[in-house]
Amino acid sequence: MYFIEKTIEFDKWLRKLKDLKAKAKILFRIQKLVNENTLVTVNLLETE
Repeated sequence: MYFIEKTIEFDKWLRKLKDLKAKAKILFRIQKLVNENTLVTVNLLETE
């Protein structure tokens, strides 16, 4: 089982990623993990 934590830093990095093919592959892989009953949490705390 994988543990995926969505962070603000990751969101910022992903938004800045200019390679659309790479971005699509990353998002596809994350969604695939989520669909495989992976434990997913969302970290909404902003870090400085």
